[in-house]
Amino acid sequence: MIFKKPTISEKINEWLQELKVNPLDSTGYASYYYKGILVGVNVLENENTLFIRAPLFDMAANDARNIALYRRLLTLSYYFKDTFDAFFSLQKNKDSDSYKIFLNARRPLSGLGKKEFLKCVGSVEKSAENLLPQLKQEFQI
Repeated sequence: MIFKKPTISEKINEWLQELKVNPLDSTGYASYYYKGILVGVNVLENENTLFIRAPLFDMAANDARNIALYRRLLTLSYYFKDTFDAFFSLQKNKDSDSYKIFLNARRPLSGLGKKEFLKCVGSVEKSAENLLPQLKQEFQI
């Protein structure tokens, strides 16, 4: 009998199943909602990267609150105290003059175990759950 070692994607699918999340699709992506927040799991095997991402809100490019918001996001990302190792990023929306604010966790796939996977997922989930209401209130989003 030949034992076939499971691929990292197969392992992650097992862990996602335990979380009651659909498995990765053919591109290595799965998504689910955690307390109303969309969370995406990206497995980029060719790049040896696990990328967890939650889109939080859109912000107009010319909004006067941007500098204060960006400063706050950079501070949160730098200290990690409130983000449990997650970090913020922004991406220009294709069809409008606005930006999408994301909360992310990134880790190499090599050496990834269940505990570390759950830590990455949990850092995005908990940070989004805790910080999204604060940011919305603070910046009237």
